[in-house]
Amino acid sequence: ASARFDMDDIMRGRDFVGGFECARRDGTPLSLYMYATAGRTPTVRGGRGQIAGVVCVAREVTAFWQAEEAVRATREKYRLLFELSPDIVVLTTPDGRIAEANQTVSRVSGYSLEQLKRMSVIDLVPARSRREAESVFTGLWRRKQLKSTLEFEASDGKTVTVEFNASVSRVDGKPMVFAIGRDVSDRIRAERDAREMGEKYGRMFSAIRDGVFLETLAGRILDVNQAACDQLGYSRTELTEMSKLRLSIG
Repeated sequence: ASARFDMDDIMRGRDFVGGFECARRDGTPLSLYMYATAGRTPTVRGGRGQIAGVVCVAREVTAFWQAEEAVRATREKYRLLFELSPDIVVLTTPDGRIAEANQTVSRVSGYSLEQLKRMSVIDLVPARSRREAESVFTGLWRRKQLKSTLEFEASDGKTVTVEFNASVSRVDGKPMVFAIGRDVSDRIRAERDAREMGEKYGRMFSAIRDGVFLETLAGRILDVNQAACDQLGYSRTELTEMSKLRLSIG
């Protein structure tokens, strides 16, 4: 970073060492890393001479500073994406220890960020699903990238289903797992409830002794139960290929 360059301080004997920003003649920015010190006149018998001027030694570091600024900007974008993402974002070591986690992980799991950093991903998996989880992570290290769904257990014992994408990458020269996931517990629960309701409807539909027809407003037969088939002597396939009008005329 640019340091404060004060000529008066240097003339009072205070050396300057640090970055210094200025501009070239054409107005383009120039970054220098500079050493500046006060120069003194020669003296006899080792005495200190009068300050005669300032000696400066500078090296251009414009490209280096620009690269550093780009790195800082990228890190700031990553930090904001990491912290503000509504999705679950986790960075783990090869053995599954949680190195970083965002606030969404804390909210979904019920654990504080400090607690999470003392845990591994497997610690969050219910005992019944750990073998599956270990298989998933083994596959991840083999393929380097993986999309999967796993169950996790929150601090209150509630089961949370997470759909995630994970990849193996290098962070600061070390292999790490970067995973982004989403809590899909409500969706999974709704799908399960829909299947259960469908099964109950199917059993009830088949068990009714009266003939039941399910039709569109235009009279197209969508479904019939077995009692209707028995009453009319048609198979279900034959009936669903008919319309109510054709059936009454036929």
